[in-house]
Amino acid sequence: MFKQRLSIKELTRRKEPISVGASVSWAELIDYLAEHSPLSQSEIHGVNHWSSVIGTGLILSSRLGGLNDDLIRLFGLLHDACREDEGDDPDHGRRAGKLVRRLHGRLFNLGGHELGLLEEACAGHSDGTTHDDLTVGAMWDADRLNLIRLGIIPHRRYLSTQSALGEDLSQTVQEFCSSPPTWAECGIVI
Repeated sequence: MFKQRLSIKELTRRKEPISVGASVSWAELIDYLAEHSPLSQSEIHGVNHWSSVIGTGLILSSRLGGLNDDLIRLFGLLHDACREDEGDDPDHGRRAGKLVRRLHGRLFNLGGHELGLLEEACAGHSDGTTHDDLTVGAMWDADRLNLIRLGIIPHRRYLSTQSALGEDLSQTVQEFCSSPPTWAECGIVI
């Protein structure tokens, strides 16, 4: 699926190595979220959106280099997991940030810095701001680029990274919205 859009090499290429130390039980986490997230089966904010955000985030990560792909995957799964309404739900990000803390140590383990980034990214993703940290910025950009599924093209002032502005990425995101990447294509083995 990615091969038709952007090559798998682009998704996995690293400009500089990173060491993570993340431990994630992907199958258990996905099962937990599918059962406990109120909108997990939603066409707008459910699992298809989660995988599209992950796919978009991994492309941004490959372009920016040196980002933590497991954080991007975790953000894609968790950022809308506490949404209670398809429309106006201004506190869903903050609830997701709290969920990160509740699930840490149970379904995934991160170092303190990474945990703080993930919590901040989830909590603030819907506030309409940008972020100077490339990892958080890439996560927010991945979600915002996926607004195309609702017919919304995000204004560049709401994007944190220059890499999010590419026309080829916009085309790929449009394709993700109609045909989301599989978990395997997102690097998640379940």
